[in-house]
Amino acid sequence: MSCAGPSLSHPQCSAAGAESHRGILSSDRHAGLLLAQMNKMRLQSDFCDVRLLVGGRVFGVHKLVLAASGPYFAALFSGAMSEAHEEEVRIVGVEADVFEILLEFIYTGMHVFGCTINQISNRDYN
Repeated sequence: MSCAGPSLSHPQCSAAGAESHRGILSSDRHAGLLLAQMNKMRLQSDFCDVRLLVGGRVFGVHKLVLAASGPYFAALFSGAMSEAHEEEVRIVGVEADVFEILLEFIYTGMHVFGCTINQISNRDYN
């Protein structure tokens, strides 16, 4: 966490003999921590506001997180689409396992592949 910026005196504070500082408070970890907490909430079905039905499976998600992840979900959950007001929305054209990987990436920014570096380097690509 850091605080940066010029020191500025506020008239009311200066009159009282105190100095006011304005600046920027920032944290490189904030976004990651926030995303991790939202993913934890998703996995525990806390505050999920829509259920997505994908290939026979149900995924509880947060509309805001998915809408922020890209234009497809932003359009899906906008007021112009009928799905915007539904508690359950069917997603077609994608397998549940693939969709789960997509959700994992949306909520964490990463995906752990199912093979190791040794498996990749030992594979015969000829």
